[in-house]
Amino acid sequence: MHRAALLLMLLFASSCVTDNVVDSYEAQRRINAAVSAKYKQCNLPVSMLILVPFDEQESDVRACEGEILAAACPFSRMPASCFLLLIKKAPAGDVDG
Repeated sequence: MHRAALLLMLLFASSCVTDNVVDSYEAQRRINAAVSAKYKQCNLPVSMLILVPFDEQESDVRACEGEILAAACPFSRMPASCFLLLIKKAPAGDVDG
């Protein structure tokens, strides 16, 4: 229940705030750093990397990173917030990076 409430709060916050846009390379670098850290925490070899094909809202990148780091071991499934990054383009805006 706690994880679901946290996810809802992150999704609500991301819909209320206009964030900067993170370029796809930087978003992918940050998210895969979180993936690698989670595998290391779980004492597992890295067996999944996440491709981020589009520029993304900062809040969406943070939600994915947070959901990865909050996942229970063994880490074996892509979080829902990360899956959305594969199909959703950020609106045009300022790109950080």
